[in-house]
Amino acid sequence: MAKSSKHTAKETENNTFENPFGIKRDFNYRLLFPIIIFSFALLLFARTVPFDLVNCDDDFMILENQEFNKDISNIFASFDRTFFADDVYYRPILNISFIFDYQVAGLDVWIYRLTNVVYHAIASLLLYFFFIKLKFRTEYAFLFSMLFVVHPIVSPAITWISGRNDSLLAIFTLLSLITLIDYKESKAVRKWQYLFLHLFVYTIALYTKETAALSPFLMAAYLLIFRNKEKFFSKENIYLAAGWVVIGTFWFFMRQEVVNRVIGTGELESPLAESFVTNLPSFIAYISKAFVPIRMSPLANYELFALIIGAILLIGIVFFTFINKRIDRKIILFGFLWYLLFIVPSMLARIKDFDFDYAEHRVYIPIIGILIIIIEILRSLDINFRKTKEIAVIAVIFLLFTINTFTYQSKFNSPISFWGHFIRTYPHTTRGFIGLGKYYFINNEYEKVEKIMKKGITVKPDFKYWYTNLSSVYLRNKRFDLAEEYANKSLQYDKNDYQANLNLGYALGAQGKFKEAVPVLEKAISLSKIQDNTLLKRLADAYFRAGYNDASIRAYNHYISLNPNDISIYYELAKVYSNSGMYEKGEEIYHKLQSITPNSIQLYVNWGTFYAENKKPIEAEKIWLQGLKIDPSNQQLYLNLIQLYTLMGKKDLALSYAEKLEKLGGHLPQNVKNMLN
Repeated sequence: MAKSSKHTAKETENNTFENPFGIKRDFNYRLLFPIIIFSFALLLFARTVPFDLVNCDDDFMILENQEFNKDISNIFASFDRTFFADDVYYRPILNISFIFDYQVAGLDVWIYRLTNVVYHAIASLLLYFFFIKLKFRTEYAFLFSMLFVVHPIVSPAITWISGRNDSLLAIFTLLSLITLIDYKESKAVRKWQYLFLHLFVYTIALYTKETAALSPFLMAAYLLIFRNKEKFFSKENIYLAAGWVVIGTFWFFMRQEVVNRVIGTGELESPLAESFVTNLPSFIAYISKAFVPIRMSPLANYELFALIIGAILLIGIVFFTFINKRIDRKIILFGFLWYLLFIVPSMLARIKDFDFDYAEHRVYIPIIGILIIIIEILRSLDINFRKTKEIAVIAVIFLLFTINTFTYQSKFNSPISFWGHFIRTYPHTTRGFIGLGKYYFINNEYEKVEKIMKKGITVKPDFKYWYTNLSSVYLRNKRFDLAEEYANKSLQYDKNDYQANLNLGYALGAQGKFKEAVPVLEKAISLSKIQDNTLLKRLADAYFRAGYNDASIRAYNHYISLNPNDISIYYELAKVYSNSGMYEKGEEIYHKLQSITPNSIQLYVNWGTFYAENKKPIEAEKIWLQGLKIDPSNQQLYLNLIQLYTLMGKKDLALSYAEKLEKLGGHLPQNVKNMLN
């Protein structure tokens, strides 16, 4: 321990290396303790491996991103994209972790959950070694690493696949600190190897999560507090600082280039200062749950009880630090800086619209700072866990935390348990209803979605998403009048809501209100952050059906320029040309298609119909007969020819083809039979 410590180096050495829990010297606890930590972490969370997705970001990470994850070469592409494609999160290592998982088991969820458990076990093991490196007593290192293993508040980082970013960052952060200490303590021969290893691990941490950008401040604090006998501006430290600056600068500009290229407005729209002020209570709430882990929820809201408990605990720690003469205030400061530096970045972002205040998994690393503070407080009180009473107390705490964590795991079993728990915990907020409704919508259980959204309206009537989601449900149920009604209700709260405009446009078109649908679909396109080809196709069709032929032609041609291989759209464009009196242009399209798909029966069916509608019966007959040469058994072509010959007065030919159709098992519609008779 540094000179500032109130106990001697000899005491530290004895307490750290020789006699934890009063165990005899010849007992190999150096091997046993790491094995217990790692094994217990695996054992405690093993039951979560068969769990399903919870449909809160993890569905995107695994299902929606599967095309990216399946290609192992995208390891390199991960450094050229943001994580959610249109946001500010630049986390290539997280991307790569999912790519590796996919190579093992594809979309089977067990591999992603098993990976999360292993990451936690590794992080817990590294925490033990880090505490040992700090020269903490072995029993403290072991007990508080075990406390980290079982603490309920770290559970979401393990049992929620989306939380793995924090356990990954913990691994590389702890490794960077361990290798930093090795660099400072090693002999000259190996010193540069540790420096390279330290900077390499620090680089990986940066590309894991942006929070790592602040870790050099923590490492500088370590040099000042734990190595205060050494010269701070030594060559060794200058090499360290230079490495941090070079690597950090390269990472910063690389990240900025990627973010500036792909960023959309995303959900993080609150200014930094506003977000920080709004998120400030989470600083207290995390402390409260670190000591009193009750009413746990992966997405939590501020509660007065938790804030009061957290404030009391914070004041108590500060007060005790100043009145206790045996406490090492520099170590308390180090623990506080650890907590602060890793918690502040999460307070600079605020997700709009969904009313939860903080995510528990974000305290996975900051809680280590709290553990450091507790360890120093206990050391100052000379609590060494060798007495029955002290062992009993820690055993009870450990047991309660383990039971709490084991119970809490079940909330991550499925979307129903995940969102159901959120609703039960916070019944007067929106996030749980939206999450559960989304799950049922994906699974086509529309009655349940309708019920949940209407329940949500009683919670917060002015929340636009209830109405947008209901309009989506009614579109799926083909209740277009209700889809129109609820889309309009959503637009009363936000006239620029993309999905509400899209739903309204679709609902109006489905009811034949094409002139009303056109401006709504135009607005939806203007609000869309990506090129929505389906929407452009819908708009082109709405133009045509509303009688806006010129606009329809422009829209169809624009769509074709983006999707030249969508043959079906050419038929629509030919129809518009025909309707606009541009017969020759429509005919050109069919000649062009004949060179592209000469054996397509659909081409001949539509081409003949084009001629028939333009009162060109001879040309229609010729095209349909060409089609029969390609597919002599095509019943649609026979039926078309029968109708054509009937209208042309060629009843014998019509009857002849009617007989052929019947031999093929086809049947004449009643109106055609009437025409023949």
